[in-house]
Amino acid sequence: MADEPLAASLDRELTASIVVAYVRRNEIGADQLATLISTGHRALPSLGKPPPEIEVEQTPLSRSVDRSTPIMSFASNAAGAA
Repeated sequence: MADEPLAASLDRELTASIVVAYVRRNEIGADQLATLISTGHRALPSLGKPPPEIEVEQTPLSRSVDRSTPIMSFASNAAGAA
């Protein structure tokens, strides 16, 4: 490991630190450890970068409101309940 680049060595150390901290605080099975290590290692390059934008389909307001349900204004109801 002395010949590996510094960035790879740091990634390995960071991954190990993250996994150790997680395992100390959470109970996981031995069969889940390899997945935890690889997931942590794959996540490191994306740290500090903005999350990818998720495209959300917008529903027109007229289709999102159920017309069978009465709409009550709390302001007018509060004034009449005095």
